[in-house]
Amino acid sequence: WGEAFGMPTGKATVGQLVSVLRKLGADYVFDTTFSADLTIMEEGTELLQRLQAGDLDNQPMFTSCCPGWVRFLKSQFPEMTGRLSTAKSPQMFGAVGKTWLAHNLGVDADKIYSISIMPCIAKKAERELPSMDSAGHGSDVDLVITTRELARMARAEHLDVENIAESAFDSPLGDGTGAGVSGAGVSTWMVTTDGVGVAVLAGTGVAVLPAAPPSCCWPSRWSPCPPGGGATP
Repeated sequence: WGEAFGMPTGKATVGQLVSVLRKLGADYVFDTTFSADLTIMEEGTELLQRLQAGDLDNQPMFTSCCPGWVRFLKSQFPEMTGRLSTAKSPQMFGAVGKTWLAHNLGVDADKIYSISIMPCIAKKAERELPSMDSAGHGSDVDLVITTRELARMARAEHLDVENIAESAFDSPLGDGTGAGVSGAGVSTWMVTTDGVGVAVLAGTGVAVLPAAPPSCCWPSRWSPCPPGGGATP
């Protein structure tokens, strides 16, 4: 995100981004890693249920974590809509903020204004879906701004992004696993080709899957389960 300020790729840190958001007036700043974990757990649970019900014997279950992909499938291949997972994208954190977090902070949920910082404009359309009004306090996410829009806001406030000190995310329920974002080890999965599938399998425990899982639901980078369970990356 620092490229917008003429900084070399990778120069701007996540901690500096958190500081920028606080300078712009945010009271709490949460990492999307946490809500990506929620998406992975929801999709993983649904995957197991559909496997056990025989729903995936001949056709796959598609991830629903990307609203752009969901809209493409529904508009271009409507007959395949039933293959989508019912899980929301990581923007589901808005509902967590207006329920569990509001309760634990002792704050009226109607006074919480939830903002998502997202790289994709499709998240703006997702915010307006009826399913994103699940907490009973209006839209779960009140506003979505893109990373480019955030950069313009920081510039308008004349923030010295390159030299701003880092600060840490707030922690809603503890640290996320990192399965939903880029980084080292498990964290690299979700943002790479077939990474969502790998993250879901890791999040649910691959040992519970059949010894010879249907090829339509097994990520291509993993070999079938060896005898005794488990999987080989």
